[in-house]
This record gives sequence, structure tokens and C-alpha cells, in this order.
Amino acid sequence: MGSTDVGERGKKSMGIGKRIMGAATAAVMMFSGFAVATTSVSAASSPLVSPEWSEDAIRNYAINLADEHAGSSTMTKAKNLVATVAQQENSGATVLASYPQFGSFFVQAASKSFAKDYAAAAARNGIALHSVGDTRQSPVRSDENVLQNGISTYGEDTFEGTKDSEKATQQLTYQDGLWGIKAIGGDKAKQVISKNVKLNSVTVGVMDSGIDERHEDLVGQIDTNASTSCITNGVPDGNASKRNQVDDDFMDSQNTFYHATHVAGTIAGKTYNAGWLTYDNSVNPQAKLANIRVSYHTLIYPEYAVCGLNWSVDHRIPIINASFSVDPWHYWMPNNPTQAAGYEVVLRATEYMQNNNVLLIAAAMNDSQDLDNLATDSKSPNDTGSPIQNRPIVGGQGLFASMTNMPGVMVVSNVQKNANGTFSRSDSSNYGAKGISIAGPGTDISSAYPYEGFDNGWASATGTSMAAPHVAGVASLIKGIHPEYTAAQIKAQLLRQANYKQLSASADGKEYRGAGMVNAYAAVTKNQPKATIASVQYSTNGGSTWSNLRGATIGGKVKIRAVMGGAVTSGAFSGAATASKNGTGTLTLTKDVDYSNVSKTANKTLTVTAYGRNSSKDADDDTTMKISYTVKANGSSKPSEPSNPSTKSHKDTLAVRRGNTYYFKYSISGGKANRVIAYGRPNDTIPVGDWDGDGVDTLAVRRGNLYYVKNSISGGVADKVIAYGRPGDTVLVGDWNGDGKDTLAVRRGNTYYIKNSISGGKADRVIGYGKPGDTVLVGDWNGDGKDTLAVRRGNRYFIKNAIAGGQADKVVGYGKPADTVLVGDWNGDRTDTLAVRRGNVYYVKNSMSGGPADRVIGYGKPNDTVLVGTWR
Repeated sequence: MGSTDVGERGKKSMGIGKRIMGAATAAVMMFSGFAVATTSVSAASSPLVSPEWSEDAIRNYAINLADEHAGSSTMTKAKNLVATVAQQENSGATVLASYPQFGSFFVQAASKSFAKDYAAAAARNGIALHSVGDTRQSPVRSDENVLQNGISTYGEDTFEGTKDSEKATQQLTYQDGLWGIKAIGGDKAKQVISKNVKLNSVTVGVMDSGIDERHEDLVGQIDTNASTSCITNGVPDGNASKRNQVDDDFMDSQNTFYHATHVAGTIAGKTYNAGWLTYDNSVNPQAKLANIRVSYHTLIYPEYAVCGLNWSVDHRIPIINASFSVDPWHYWMPNNPTQAAGYEVVLRATEYMQNNNVLLIAAAMNDSQDLDNLATDSKSPNDTGSPIQNRPIVGGQGLFASMTNMPGVMVVSNVQKNANGTFSRSDSSNYGAKGISIAGPGTDISSAYPYEGFDNGWASATGTSMAAPHVAGVASLIKGIHPEYTAAQIKAQLLRQANYKQLSASADGKEYRGAGMVNAYAAVTKNQPKATIASVQYSTNGGSTWSNLRGATIGGKVKIRAVMGGAVTSGAFSGAATASKNGTGTLTLTKDVDYSNVSKTANKTLTVTAYGRNSSKDADDDTTMKISYTVKANGSSKPSEPSNPSTKSHKDTLAVRRGNTYYFKYSISGGKANRVIAYGRPNDTIPVGDWDGDGVDTLAVRRGNLYYVKNSISGGVADKVIAYGRPGDTVLVGDWNGDGKDTLAVRRGNTYYIKNSISGGKADRVIGYGKPGDTVLVGDWNGDGKDTLAVRRGNRYFIKNAIAGGQADKVVGYGKPADTVLVGDWNGDRTDTLAVRRGNVYYVKNSMSGGPADRVIGYGKPNDTVLVGTWR
């Protein structure tokens, strides 16, 4: 668990056998009953194997296949080999839990040489290993001994380890200890939620010491179906008493049995009632909690942690709070044979967790260590009673405190509130410019406490363990508002909305702020599900046919309508009709206008607003669109032509990109840019599309599989962030279903995974077309409002007019095989055609045919990056 320095406890001798020198793949030095490798061995050349012990005892081992995707047959072969090795050793061994999804499993064995013997047997049987080694520096507890012919030499089952923990006190008043909720805007967030925001159901997993499920703040908050205990060999156990530390492992002398209960109370405790006073003591009391116990006597071994991580995936728990470090090594050395197997299996489980859309919120730990520059550790191993002093840990990794670079992990530092009202790093908190993701309140925090400790059921505590649940609670708010969000999207929003300016810089240069203080208020007011405006159109024949109003010239009697969607609850025309909706579905506003008596032609602007669900003054879920059009003097409108809301009424033109600066042209011509903006970073990938269906193309930044979408030609913060596909995918943009909005398609070889909305999740359609090595273009080749594919081979283009496989509908030749080719609607006829680029000269065709260009223009410089779109 995240810990403060309160002194070492329980240094009891355990009679643990010493390692034998030279028994493994690297030379070892002997210190206090365990080994430290003096050289590391690459798993690429041979497996990392923990050294042999000097005496037999019941121990647990992690075995990691070299290929984590080796498959079930290889895994079965590797597991069956355990019994063979045990028979050869004339000893006991059995498989405890296996994880074929990432090529690892745990074994309990009695022989002192099991790791060495198994590695040798695997080599003889053609089973490639990454590592095999014991998960602890002590034998298993007697209640974990599942071997019939072995004897556990664990010693006293009441051994408490030497792991420090955050001490709980009642030095403050309960109300004073709730400062963290206010500091992150949690009090204001609850006011917004009560009036404006409906939260979807969210479960947060608390991987910890076991929640007191009978505490009045937590009764009814526990999702028992998603709860378990992992403290017996890392095998899930649904026994309610086993997962409740107060029942199973009461440790008053250690004063740590409160830990999970305190963490849970901060995330989702119910309102605390103290006589006539009530206190909002949690970030999101509407969330549910999964009680995932992974700690016994403060010790969290690899098999316990892996069990909890895998459990979270199996039970679709989207957010995990991990206010602990994995034992027995405070910081693990990945290439040390003594530690490699335990480290590797936890790393694989964490990667598996993040690949299955679970976000892990981890405490940074409380050693006042620079996570970017680890040096020494004097707390490990913490299960022997004799940790090594000043153990070198350069290149070491904290599990999970050093995982901030993993997409599915956030590392949280501890912030304290100073007497002058400012916020700064708590002295004990770890830090690091790269090592910290985000900061949270963690000093003197009041929360639930088992009644066995304090009769009134609360206490205050300090540590990164108290900071992490503030972040987990805010993550649950984001997930509650955006149930479709992936773990990557939740993380991106937490980082984007964090308040960096709220935190004071460290005078000693110990950078702890990460993205800033976690922000609960922003979670419920910013980046909200938006009301959208799909189209604004007019009709001259009573609504039989409709045309786009933007840029139109109208007169006489006309009917105007606006079609709204998304999270719309009501809408309005400027000074005209209004209507309302319940926040889902489609809302249509109409009004009749008579311009028959207009004496002078004039330009008009209609303001259309779609209002979202959140009526808070700070909410950003409303959408306003200004539509410019022309009214003719004493005239009638041109008869309306049938119109799809998706149809563009403007011509595509060029934009030049230089770094993160964009030079937009509003016409197919040379000369100066009509508009210049800056957006994103110079090395970003930039997709272009009409993301909100307003008829104007805008930019999106792509970083890996995250897309930061703008709905206006401007700089600043993205309007929406989504995740789709994989970081290495080829991505295409098009209006695949003709609804007027561009969305994404992922290409893998000649298979296309098409989405019809700007969102993550599964593809709406999957098709195959062309060959894996083809160059592919996207366009509306027949003017039906839907984008489809064209395959380019040299200077020949094989065009499909439907999202389907099969033969091309048309084949044309244009330009030269080495030409750069652009696609756009260059003349505004609603049909996309080709343009050849040679340097800064563009040869534009207005039809899908060969022959000479219809227009030739020069723009920009020969080495410019060029984008195509309807920019206004």
C-alpha cells in the first residue's frame, strides 16, 4: 500500500533457507537469507531463473512462457510438465492458477531446486521460457499449503512483515478532513449532478486490504457479485468473510486493517450523518464498489495482484484503485533472476488489463523518491524481517508506481493543504516530472474506518493511498456521464481537465504535479455529451423538398427547419420558435417566414441553438450555429431541390500545413491564405472531416489511437476525444452512411472496419476490397451523399460506388503513376474528383475521367503538406 515512514515493525526470524551460490544463471551474493544477482541475464538468450534455495519448503513460483501468445496447446504442455518435474524431484508440485491469455501461470512446489529443475525440463521439451522464479522471499502460509506431502516453514502465521503503512488518527475534526473533496470541486460537482446530470451505473474496483462491508457509509455500496478475495495463492474466493479484513485478518497492532475501508469511503461512501450534521464524504456516492482483497498482513504478492487484475477484466470493472505496491520488492529489478518472474507476470497482467479497457489508478508510494531517478531502497524484501539496506535500484520499477508510461495506468502523487490555503507536495510523496500522471489530495483525509478501530467509524489518514481514490472517484464521474468511454478516453479527460495552476511549484525542484490537481467539477461540466445540429434547411413548397439554408438566396414565403440530435433537450431559433425533448433522439424545429415584401436584397444570419441536458452555467453541452443566407428583394426563392442533410453546398479547397500552422484558402486559386490558425503539435497526424455535420470540414489530431476532434477552424482545446482502432492502424475518413457527418474507418490490409459515429467500440461494418498493398482513396464518386472507396494502382483508379467488395463500378486513368493525388469536390457539384499535385502546381479535374486538367493552379511551396476540405 502507499506508505508513510512510521518505522519498521515485526522483524521476526522466519528460518528461511539461504540460496546456494552459483545455482542459477547469474552469480549471486548472499545477504540476510536471500540472493541479489550481480549480473543480469537476457531472456532473449536464456530464461531468467531464480537461484536454488538451501532447503526444501513450500513456495509459490511464477512461470512465464517466452511467447505470451503461445496458445493453449503450449500452455497445457507447460503446465503438464510441472507434475513430471515433481516426480523427478520426488517432491510435490501443483499448478495454482493459469493465465493462457498472456502466457503465465503460478505453481506451488516443495523442492528447493524447483525453478532450476523446471527450466531444464522445459528446455529439453522445447518449451521456451521468459522466466521462472519464486514470487516471495518466504515460504507460503500454512493455510495456503495445498501440497499433501510438503510442510510449510512459514514460521509464525502472525508475521506482520516490515511494510510501512499510512497511520490513521483522529487529530482533526471529521469536517476538516474533507478538505480534499472541496479542493477538487467535488462539492460543486454534486450540486451540478443533483440538478442537471444523470449518472450511469459505474463500478470501481478497490484492490486493497478488504473493505468492511458492514460500515454504515458503505452498506449498499458494494457490488458483491464483482467482489472476491485473492489472498490464498491468488485463487479467487467469494467467501464474504475472507474478503473482509476485519473478519479474517484483524491487525490492531499494525493499525492497517482500515486501509481498504478508508479508500472505499473516499471513492463512493454514502453521506455521513453525525446527529443534525451531514457531510458529503466521497467523490461519487452513486458509484458501486467491487471489494477485491489482495492484501494479507499488508503483503501483496504477485499472485494476489495478478488475480485481482484478471478478476477486474473478467467482471468488466472499468476502473481500479490500486493504493499499494506489489511485494516483496518495493522496487523490482526486471532482469534480476530473483525478481524477474514475479515482475514479468504482473507486467503482463497489467498489459492484459489495459488492453481490455480497464483503467488502473495507482498510488505513487511514500518514500520521497524521485521516480525518474531511482537510486537505493532499504525496505526490500519486506517479508523476511531483514530488508537489505541501501539496495541499488537504478533501472528498477515500482509495481505500479513506475508505470505512468503505460496507457492503462495513472500514477497519483499526494497533495497537502497549507495553512495559507495553497496546495503543495506532501513531504513523503514520491515525485518525478515523468513519473507522476496527476495529483490528488492525500494529507489528513477523513473517511470511513472500521468500528473495531474507532467507535464513531471514521479517521483521517495521510499518504498517496488517500490521494489515488480522489482520482478514481472522478474517473467514475467521467465514466458515469460517458458510459461509452474507453479507459484511454477516461484517462485523457482526467489529464486534460486537471488544474495545474492550482498547485504550487516545489521550491526544492521535486516535480510532483503531473497534469495538475484532479478536477471533479470539470468532469461534470466540460466535454459533456453535446446537443447537435444536423442540418438547417429551407423549403419553398410547404416542406415537400428541402435545401440547405447556408449560402442560399431565398425570397417570398419559405419554411425553415433545424434538425437536432445528440443530447438535445430543447432548441431555439433566434427570436422565433422553440421546442423541447428529453435529451435523446431527434428534435425538429420549424418556422414560417414571409420575405415577399422585402424591398432591398440583404444578407441575413439565423442563429440556431440546441440545448443539452446540463443547465449549469459552466456546462459546454449546448451547440450554437450561425447560418448566413441572402434574401432577395421582392422575389421568390429558387425552387427547393431534394436535399440530404449531408450534402455539401460548398467547394473543396486547399490548406497548407507547416508544422502546426495551417494556411487555409477559400477558393481554388493561388495567392495569400484567407485564414491562418495553429493547432496541435508539429509532428501530429491530422485527419480532416466534417465531424459535426455543419457542412464545414475541420481538423482532428491523431496520437496513437486517440483522436482530438475540433468542430471549428480554430486552435485551443479539442471539442471531443475518442479512441478507435490500434496505434499502428491506417485510418480513413468519410461519410460512410450519408448522414452528413464524417467518421473513421480502420484499414488492415484489404479489410476495412467502418464506424458510423465519432466514437470507440466495435466497427459498424466490415468489408474487404482490393489488395493489401493497394493505395486507397475516399470520395463521393457519384454524388449520392455517401463516401466510398477507390483503389489506385499506378495512374489507374478502380472506383466503387457502394461500401462493398467485388468488382469496381468504374475504372479511369489520370496523371502519371508517380503523381501525388488529392480528392475533392472542386466545383461544388456534390461529386468528388481528382487533382494531381506536382510540386506546388495542382491539375484539377471536375469529372471522373482522363484527359487534360480542367484547371491548373499554384499554391504554397513544393514541400508543403496539403489538406483538402470545405473550410467555411
